[in-house]
Amino acid sequence: MHHMGWDSKKDTGCIGLKNQGATCYMNSILQTLFFTNKLRKAVYQMPTDEDNPDSSVALAMQRVFFELQFSDSPVGTKKLTKSFGWDSIDSFLQHDVQEFCRVLLDNLENKMKNTKVVDTIPSLFKGCMKSYIKCKDVDFESSREECFYDLQLNVKNKSNVLESFKDYIETEMLDGDNKYDAGDFGLQPAEKGLKFLSFPPVLYLQLMRFQYDPLLDANVKINDRFEFTDTLDLTEFIETEEKENSASDEFTYLLHAVLVHSGDFHGGHYVAFININLRGTAKWCKFDDDVVSRVAYRDAVIANFGGENIEGMGRSCTNAYMLVYIQKKAIGTAKWCKFDDDVVSRVAYRDAVIANFGGENIEGMGRSCTNAYMLVYIQKKAIDDVLGPVLVEDIPEQLRLRFENEKKREYERRLEREEANNYCEISLILDEEMKSHHEFELFDSRTLEAQSRKLKVQKTMTYRDLYKFIAANLNIPETSFRLWDFQDDDRQGLHRFRCENSRPRNFLDPNETEDYSVPIVQIDRFVYLETGKPGILGGDIHGLKPYDRNNDIFTFLKLYNPERNQTEFKGTVILNLGNEVGAHFEEINQIIGLPPDTRLNLYVEYKPDRIIPIMNANTRIRDVQMLTNDGSIIIAEDASKITEESNTQIYFRALYNRIEVEAHFHEFVLGAKPELEPPMQPIRGQIGLDWKLPKVCAWIASQIDYDPAKIILFKNATHTEKPANPLTHQHMEEYSLLYILGLGANNYDPRFQRLYKLFLLKIAHYFGRI
Repeated sequence: MHHMGWDSKKDTGCIGLKNQGATCYMNSILQTLFFTNKLRKAVYQMPTDEDNPDSSVALAMQRVFFELQFSDSPVGTKKLTKSFGWDSIDSFLQHDVQEFCRVLLDNLENKMKNTKVVDTIPSLFKGCMKSYIKCKDVDFESSREECFYDLQLNVKNKSNVLESFKDYIETEMLDGDNKYDAGDFGLQPAEKGLKFLSFPPVLYLQLMRFQYDPLLDANVKINDRFEFTDTLDLTEFIETEEKENSASDEFTYLLHAVLVHSGDFHGGHYVAFININLRGTAKWCKFDDDVVSRVAYRDAVIANFGGENIEGMGRSCTNAYMLVYIQKKAIGTAKWCKFDDDVVSRVAYRDAVIANFGGENIEGMGRSCTNAYMLVYIQKKAIDDVLGPVLVEDIPEQLRLRFENEKKREYERRLEREEANNYCEISLILDEEMKSHHEFELFDSRTLEAQSRKLKVQKTMTYRDLYKFIAANLNIPETSFRLWDFQDDDRQGLHRFRCENSRPRNFLDPNETEDYSVPIVQIDRFVYLETGKPGILGGDIHGLKPYDRNNDIFTFLKLYNPERNQTEFKGTVILNLGNEVGAHFEEINQIIGLPPDTRLNLYVEYKPDRIIPIMNANTRIRDVQMLTNDGSIIIAEDASKITEESNTQIYFRALYNRIEVEAHFHEFVLGAKPELEPPMQPIRGQIGLDWKLPKVCAWIASQIDYDPAKIILFKNATHTEKPANPLTHQHMEEYSLLYILGLGANNYDPRFQRLYKLFLLKIAHYFGRI
């Protein structure tokens, strides 16, 4: 009954466990242990303050029990399975249920040693039996006592639990060729058997549904009918001197849980039916992973006997929902198979077809593959002790606070994840971020993240919503600014967004029609705010020059300052594509702060290695080379103040060639003893990418007070920053730094401002003589 929106807590007062893939068997055991209240109390008392949270089974069990007791939604078990050392694949494999239960209880019992709850698990689950061999004709008996935590009962050819118990203690005669060696008495006829000395308060009965079939040479599941009652009297199976003096209910047990398997030996599904009110009026619940539901006694007990469905129990919930027919022409002998996820098995026509008619099971049909494989009984006289209420006071305060804080942090993380799904952060770029930048592009990407204003906005906002939000946030009119989305200006076709080579190019128009409002989640996280007046927020619509995306181009303006030998951001300008360049000179001069009649030289900053001059002021804007997209950059210079040594192109050429390097030394000096030369630290500094290698050596030599003629450089290995081959004297004279770094126009971009490594060797003799 995996209903969407099913509220297990509301219907039953209980909570289910999430299935990780194939952990339904584990969930059944965990629920059964959880409702063994005395065990739950003891688990809470285990010392786990210093335990590793990733590997402590005890701590993970405490967490599962705590959440089952106090949570309102299904509880996860990933931390528990992680503490077992399982990976995600293990969680998709079904493990042996009995072995899992024993290993888990062993782990908890070890953790309880040297604590006040040290004897809890043995006192709950441990019984005692005696196996013996007693001679018939002489006074000789050999016996051995052993403990058990669960009993395995035969199902095959047995009709009920009591019959299986009788089979369990049935004696075997050792006679004839199989006489017993009684030591000094020699070979004697003897009786071999087993006696129960004590039963535990909580009795786990493992029904042996899965066995090896020698005829089929395979492991099979036994679906035979096997009955069990809600009250079990084991008095006849106990052998103690106190038996006669025992109370009438000393060995009377009440059925507490029925663990059920549906399927065959290869796989299936596990659920648990638990009477959660054994101390009063029965209240049976079905624990099916994350769903808990109320069920009748009939469904919890009688329906899980197995075997042929009894009268009135057989309205099948297994039936066909689609049929596929093939035209009869050339069809061979039928071979029906059952495809159950990853398990494929041969089945009879009867099971493939007739069994799936639905409705009431017809005579002879309905051998159920859903049946009990484990029963849990609780001693009647021990019910109050075993099932006493578990109160908040029974949980150590530090443990309770730990799990409450975990839930609080988990809740906060979930809110953060939900917020991350519903919100995004945009970085609002203002003119201030550009005024302090004097290199390529419009800003320094290394400091932009810290300088820009961060705004958290809903992903479902439209452009119009975004304008309203920003206006309210900055306390400025909606009509006093325009927003531009950044787009990657990389001409190499790279798909990854890089702010170093991106510009505001896409106008976010708030006046799109209502049926065309684009969610802002489609924009990149950097947004430029254009005011029309550099550095001024507020004002009104008159601060913005009208913009027509079909006839205008939105452009950024820089001014080259020859006195400071740098460019300076001055603002933005809207250029009409149909106008001549010269028609905008007066407006440009006004924006960059020069007299209106100043003669200008203009350049298009297309890429770091392509600063393109606009040669003719009479050229129409649409015909200017590389001035084609919104977000383009124009650099202006006062033609009367520049020289051959100080102008825009010279400045950008030097800027392009300026790189940061770190020169590394080999650990020895050629021709000298290594121990006489101390190790040298790398040298770091700025040099020119276009420098010839002798100039590079001279720079290095000046840093270490050494002869440049006694320095050898190495070419860097391809794709790595490691030395490859030393350069010859001819190489040193012919090549530039660009060569030994392995850089070219396609893989060098100064906007990314990376650090390059050089490798050199100091030698004792002049390089030209080697």
